[in-house]
Amino acid sequence: AAYALLRRRRNRHSSRPAAECSASRGEGGRRARQPVAGDGMASMRHVQQSDLILRRASGSRCARWCRRARGCGGFLPWFALHPHVVRVAAVNAILQLVCWIFLRSLMPYAAARAASEDGTAASAQQAHEDGHAGELQALTVEVSLLAVFAGATLSAYVPDRAVRLAPALACELLPLVAISALCAGWRPLGSSTGARAALLVSATVARFADGLFSPLLYRIAGDPFPESERQAVTQWTGVVAIVVSTLGTWVTLGLVAGGVVGGWPESGEEGSGEGSGEPD
Repeated sequence: AAYALLRRRRNRHSSRPAAECSASRGEGGRRARQPVAGDGMASMRHVQQSDLILRRASGSRCARWCRRARGCGGFLPWFALHPHVVRVAAVNAILQLVCWIFLRSLMPYAAARAASEDGTAASAQQAHEDGHAGELQALTVEVSLLAVFAGATLSAYVPDRAVRLAPALACELLPLVAISALCAGWRPLGSSTGARAALLVSATVARFADGLFSPLLYRIAGDPFPESERQAVTQWTGVVAIVVSTLGTWVTLGLVAGGVVGGWPESGEEGSGEGSGEPD
């Protein structure tokens, strides 16, 4: 259906009256592709973009993905399973999930472990009650938000062709691994200072990468498609990110509620002395 639609659109926008074409077949064929000035037809760039998507849609691989999308009962748009759209939407969803769901949920526990004396659960609980963990977390959040602003500003000057998906994933997954290790009691250099620095650097790198790569991904999401389809592709990329982030929120809530993340002893649990086991 997409192939037929674009074929009709291309023929309508690129055709010219026969009286305006040259008698020569070669000359007439070349001039038939050029738009007539002032008649409201699409520009040559639009025609070239239509040709590009027509060639890609006519390929067996792209046509197979489009047929699979149409086979989902109309629930997915026809471009949803296009390889380019799948890659960009997946990377963008991972960026949003890691940066704004996982890191934000793990940061309080990582800050408590990093601010503690020895990295154990008991000392992390004490650092949380003393306020040292809150101060470290507040500093990390402020610096990381400045990093988001810096990355978003820089993205305005980065050309679209410079986008690479693998570095974008690495800049999110490596900080996630580091912060998860801090939650488990990892002590870089064997000191609290190393743990604090690791937390600050990891959060800053992750959110700088989000500010840098997210605008670029939205800009290149609709590159293989004509102008008339690019807005829909960009919107679909955002929808995928919202759905994945929502599911990630529930997964994180389940991990915290199940005690997989955190697991600090509550105040008064570790009693000592003669009356520790006696009821009130």
